[in-house]
Amino acid sequence: MAFTASTWGQGRLLTGLSPGSSLSGFTAVITKDNLPTSALDTGPLSGLNGGGDFYFATDINGANQLPAQIVTCVTNATASSTEFEAEIRFPTYASGTRSVYAFWNKAGQSQPLPGAAFGSEEVWQDNLIAAHLEESSGSTATDSAGNRNGTYNGSLPTVGANFGQDLNGTSDYVNFGNAALGIASAFTFSLKVRTDTIGSNQQLFTSDDSNTANRHWQWRIDAAGTVGIIPFDSSGSVIFGSSGSTVLSAATEYILDFVWTASAYKSYINGVEDLSVASTTNIGDLTGAGFGAAIGAREASGGAKADLFNGQAGELRVVAGAYLTADYIASKSANQLNPSTFWTAGTVFVPGGTTLTITNIMNQYRQRRV
Repeated sequence: MAFTASTWGQGRLLTGLSPGSSLSGFTAVITKDNLPTSALDTGPLSGLNGGGDFYFATDINGANQLPAQIVTCVTNATASSTEFEAEIRFPTYASGTRSVYAFWNKAGQSQPLPGAAFGSEEVWQDNLIAAHLEESSGSTATDSAGNRNGTYNGSLPTVGANFGQDLNGTSDYVNFGNAALGIASAFTFSLKVRTDTIGSNQQLFTSDDSNTANRHWQWRIDAAGTVGIIPFDSSGSVIFGSSGSTVLSAATEYILDFVWTASAYKSYINGVEDLSVASTTNIGDLTGAGFGAAIGAREASGGAKADLFNGQAGELRVVAGAYLTADYIASKSANQLNPSTFWTAGTVFVPGGTTLTITNIMNQYRQRRV
């Protein structure tokens, strides 16, 4: 399947930072920092239909379309009021194949359905969960991979596009249920966070801590401000408890990754390995009844919630049955933390080779008003 890029009104080439090695199934974010102001200003060259006309491909003609999810798109004549976040997936992202063409400004165009070819679920085909907490609303934390939604507990106001939900440290958490995560050989958990306080244990993504019939674990920020991992065996005994050496700062944005490679547990902070502990112990399927897997809290004795997270939690990614490589994690973190420096933006062009002139701009404007 392909789309005819020459029928779009605007295009721009974005070239990403070179990875350390070829990355399979690399997902990347594109924000308004990577687009010209005119792409979101509601003018004659703006994106349309709530972002429905933003399409992406690795070639200028649209023959090699990329799956995309438009997480948010807000157009406004005032630049500071605009918002844009799109997630795309490269089949292969390497030194020679790390460019993407963004196209927009096509009247009547909409995004593919989530489960259709190049729809949003294809972006997350390698993920068990991909929850964009920054864009969820109501009581549901929507899983863009289409597998398992989360449920918000507490009053969680959105703190703004491109970050996440505010957890108050006393009653707020996000529960992803009790059903098995299906983790049997390896995994990666990724979470974007910004903690408001340091000085007490705060859970990141954690399994049921009260059911001793199944293995479970805690991935948390320790009281000292370091990221720790505590897996438990099937009898509820601690296998080991380890923390990294990097001390996090309050009110600072971090991309955190927790990896089990089937031979070691590893923790990464902003793409840099901070902890590695050799272990061949499987943490299990998380099949136990009770609290299940959750962001921001664990279940203590009697069902009380403990070690609640105080701060903002953003995008959660869960890869089950495989783990992300160090190169993948480094590139993903660089992209998520600063899309404006990850992508080098080319000159805006008119697909099909049309010269960008005042006459052509007015013609496009008249066509849209007809």
